[in-house]
Amino acid sequence: MPAMTRLVVVGDEAWTLDVLRKHRRIEKADLVIRWEPGQNSALDTRSIAKGRDVGNVIVQRKTKNGLVDEVHDVTFAFVFRAFKPEGKVHKTWP
Repeated sequence: MPAMTRLVVVGDEAWTLDVLRKHRRIEKADLVIRWEPGQNSALDTRSIAKGRDVGNVIVQRKTKNGLVDEVHDVTFAFVFRAFKPEGKVHKTWP
């Protein structure tokens, strides 16, 4: 996997942004990860408004009281590999 592949990281697991973008919603046990369009990249061009749409990620857990926001990170594959070398990257789903 290329070092600059964007990942959604929850604990020791990560999903590629491409997989999430394709499915729009991923559920694993009580974890719900969603992607929706509408956020431009700040890294592509001088003007964020002209950047490509990388979308917005929401990660939540199902609880008896409904969905609760979950701590997560959207980062690059090289960062995940550096800090979680034994972590699992989901390149396909399910």
